[in-house]
Amino acid sequence: MTVPPSLSGSSLPHAAVEGTASTAYTIPDSIAPHVRTTPPIVVFDQVGMRYVEGADVFSNVSLTIQPHGFYYLTGPSGIGKSTLLRLIHLSQVPYTGSVQLFGRDTYDIARWELPIL
Repeated sequence: MTVPPSLSGSSLPHAAVEGTASTAYTIPDSIAPHVRTTPPIVVFDQVGMRYVEGADVFSNVSLTIQPHGFYYLTGPSGIGKSTLLRLIHLSQVPYTGSVQLFGRDTYDIARWELPIL
């Protein structure tokens, strides 16, 4: 089974979300049924983040992180890299858009459930 590229990118200004999922690779048939049913690990859909007073940290960020990939986030200081990680860790909620972890919306996940996922 060949898995197509799945990284949809980011609209963070001057930042890059990059990973090996941008290259198709072959999965052995013995594990292919499991991979077909595995949801993306992280999905950001038009996510925006703004702190109480101030401008947007970022806006309209959409990206998908698939299983079995290697991704990294780069960019200058203050661009929102740590904020993205806080959104995944559930220590912050997005101002706009939605974040999903393992096919579940983060609004439906209790913080104590995160280690179980």
